[in-house]
Amino acid sequence: MNIRNKFGVGKTTGAIGIEIEAEGRNLFVRTEEWDVVGDGSLEDGVEYVLREPTSLKGAKSALVSLQEALAGRGAVLKQSARTSVHVHVNVQSLSMKEMYTFVTAYLVLEGALTRFCGKDREGNLFCLRAGDAEYRVASLANAVRTKDLDYLLDDNHRYSAINTCSLGRFGSLEFRAMRGSADFNTIHNWAAMLLLLRNKSRLFDSPQDIIKGFSLSGGGEAFLRKLVGKRASLLIEVCPDLDELLFNGMRQAQDVAYAIPSWENY
Repeated sequence: MNIRNKFGVGKTTGAIGIEIEAEGRNLFVRTEEWDVVGDGSLEDGVEYVLREPTSLKGAKSALVSLQEALAGRGAVLKQSARTSVHVHVNVQSLSMKEMYTFVTAYLVLEGALTRFCGKDREGNLFCLRAGDAEYRVASLANAVRTKDLDYLLDDNHRYSAINTCSLGRFGSLEFRAMRGSADFNTIHNWAAMLLLLRNKSRLFDSPQDIIKGFSLSGGGEAFLRKLVGKRASLLIEVCPDLDELLFNGMRQAQDVAYAIPSWENY
């Protein structure tokens, strides 16, 4: 049974959804692709929300369109610790085992991915990593063992770097680690890495194969390139401690991957 049927959500064909929080001046801009809504947690800020999930190519076009509309209005976006970017990756067509394989792959890379999102996102209370909140991995492992969906929909996951609560609303995994940024190319690269990670994780038979693949590849850069391709260079550039980050991620991901002895009949 796929995620859409398991959680009873409406069918969505687009691969990704994007929400961009922004603070600054002259920000109230609507385009064909974006809705703009107020956000009480921001100072002189708004949130831009893609009206419909789209392809990666469609997301690129929508980001360009929004940037041009903001420039035409003379908008000024300022850097703020209060802003962030949330990307939803559609997993409706994945089986539960495939979804957990994707999550396991993400957990291995989470330290490096969060570093790319910004140093101030590490330990941020609104996008907690596995290493920041041990309950996250324990809850995921319990979900695997018991097949109880409540563990995935627990509100405690809402402010995790990977929010599984959105499975019950949209059939997506929400990634919350990216900082608020006026560089929309960075946002596109972030969405591209997440989507590629979803696709590449499907080449592995199970979460345990992710861990085995990490070991067989020697870990580090080779494994990173296997999962995010040429964009691995964006992570390597900001992670002088790459091997340590990936090894720590692998250790945390093991708790999910080996929550059950075998995934053969999952």
